[in-house]
Amino acid sequence: MRLKEAKKGSQHHNATLTEEDIPKIRKMVRDGVPVKEIAAKYKITTQTVGSIKNFRSWRHVPDESEERGL
Repeated sequence: MRLKEAKKGSQHHNATLTEEDIPKIRKMVRDGVPVKEIAAKYKITTQTVGSIKNFRSWRHVPDESEERGL
């Protein structure tokens, strides 16, 4: 019997965010926007913002600067 691979990102049934949101969130954190403000804007927890920032979640989504080769 084979196990199903877990769905990632916006494909997961409980996803609130999309792959397009993640680089924006990381940039906002880098630009100094308060985590509480980011969390309220996207209707997520401050812990989720921290996990995104530190690549503990949504790690399959490259950072904006990585996409541009910076």
